[in-house]
Amino acid sequence: MARLCERPGCSSLAEVAYGFDAEQLVVWLDGFHAAQGARSGVLCRRHADAMVVPLGWMLDDRREPTPRLFKSRPDVVSKPKLRRARVPRDATGEQLRLDATAVALATAADGDTGSVASGHPDASLLEPLELEPVTLEPVAPWQPQFDETDDLHGLLNARGRLLSRAFNGVSSTD
Repeated sequence: MARLCERPGCSSLAEVAYGFDAEQLVVWLDGFHAAQGARSGVLCRRHADAMVVPLGWMLDDRREPTPRLFKSRPDVVSKPKLRRARVPRDATGEQLRLDATAVALATAADGDTGSVASGHPDASLLEPLELEPVTLEPVAPWQPQFDETDDLHGLLNARGRLLSRAFNGVSSTD
């Protein structure tokens, strides 16, 4: 009869048996065939591979006949990177056309005095504006101003010997 993984919320088929030896502080993992005793449980492969034991305990993985120092994970398959298909640029595109008002304003700005823009309600926008020249007064660059008597409301009141020496050599005996 097939058994399911004992991890709460997991409904995968069990593939690995596990057990505890509290006297030796050992947790062992073995093949599913070893799950005959009352003191053993079963896990799916994913939860058995992710098994972590408490500090001071040892994990004895008996699933392979010859133990290895480093185990590869053949069940992990890297996902292929998806590349987006490049959309070719459309070389046959045409430039958008301006409406008649914009064309009239543009030709009037170029100096065409006999254009439709003179009768347009926005024709006043095309007239040159007379601006007054602005003179800027030279401004000195900002420089910080320090008040050496300020202790930042007591924050710099150093009480220890080391700190009092760091802040202006004030002794801590006062």
